[in-house]
Amino acid sequence: MRSILRMLLTLVMDALVIAAVVVLARIVVLFFGHVAAMPLSRAVADLAHRLVVPFGFAPVPTPYAGVFDLDAAATVVAALGVEWLMGMLRRVVQP
Repeated sequence: MRSILRMLLTLVMDALVIAAVVVLARIVVLFFGHVAAMPLSRAVADLAHRLVVPFGFAPVPTPYAGVFDLDAAATVVAALGVEWLMGMLRRVVQP
């Protein structure tokens, strides 16, 4: 039973890291406005938008004709924080 719980924790942790990387890609794409105008970049930003938690922070304009999405940055921090806490929990659940 413990190994199943440990495996489920690992799967959720992996999903959180993947989600954080996708949202980080959104941050990079939106940071550079000219990159955000490309079709593939727009698709990445739209996909990652579904993963961003609306904390209510206003985007900050960048000198590169883009914006720094603070909601996305906070989502990455939250996802990686939860993943770190789950890692500590996983160490407690020994196989």
